[in-house]
Amino acid sequence: MKKLLISLLLIFCIGCTFTFLNETNINISAKSTKETIMIDAGHGGYDVGAESFYGDYEKDISLKIALLVGKQLKSYGYNVVYTRTSDSVSWPSSNKKDLQARCDLAKKKMPISLYPYI
Repeated sequence: MKKLLISLLLIFCIGCTFTFLNETNINISAKSTKETIMIDAGHGGYDVGAESFYGDYEKDISLKIALLVGKQLKSYGYNVVYTRTSDSVSWPSSNKKDLQARCDLAKKKMPISLYPYI
């Protein structure tokens, strides 16, 4: 009897989890097209970020992730703007001015900043 009760409780909890996940997905996909999200692909250009054991630069990895995230958000109806879509950056070559330019852009949008740990 005790095993049956535990099994039923476990099945109930799993069912609740899947119900919650389905409701979350519906809410995300029904989002209005009026929201704009800014994706900051960390580093870029002169700033390579960290280098992985395999020789990959953080700037390249963060750009790939940013473009994939942006594509997914667009499919949900969001407007997406990027701080960069290639390895070239339009920011000044000083860290302080670079960060200030990104902050100024983020003030007008809903920002996502990507700095993967490699």
